[in-house]
Amino acid sequence: MERPSAVPSDVPPDDDIAHWIRTALDTVECRPERNLDVAVLLTDLEDMRRINRDYRQHDKPTNVLSFPGGELSGLPAEAALLLGDIVFCPEVITREAREQNKPVDRHWCHLCVHGALHLAGYDHIEAAEAERMEAIERRLLAGFGVPDPYDPPE
Repeated sequence: MERPSAVPSDVPPDDDIAHWIRTALDTVECRPERNLDVAVLLTDLEDMRRINRDYRQHDKPTNVLSFPGGELSGLPAEAALLLGDIVFCPEVITREAREQNKPVDRHWCHLCVHGALHLAGYDHIEAAEAERMEAIERRLLAGFGVPDPYDPPE
């Protein structure tokens, strides 16, 4: 995992981030016959704004972006498959958690699961896709002891 030189103190440990992502991918049986590699990048507001603008045409920073990878020709069959990249912006994640009055680590857990599911091919553009993806997120998050992020407390 690549971390910027000054990692905010509320960023969960690498092992937690890896566990949340791995569990999400294992749950949806994402290519179980292959070892998978996922690159994780933590970036600042300006870089996330630029990435979001350049790849999604949204000129603002966001919490997480996923970029699916795929097969690389010429590698041996036993080589790990680069499933893709997940880019996180800790500043946005912390701000959102505070605005939503939830623990920062729970928000991180949700976004790790969310980003991993995007790498596994899930999306939320259409309503039916969103329902399917959110149901998986709810189930996974409940297993981590994280309340439903789509049902905010009253």
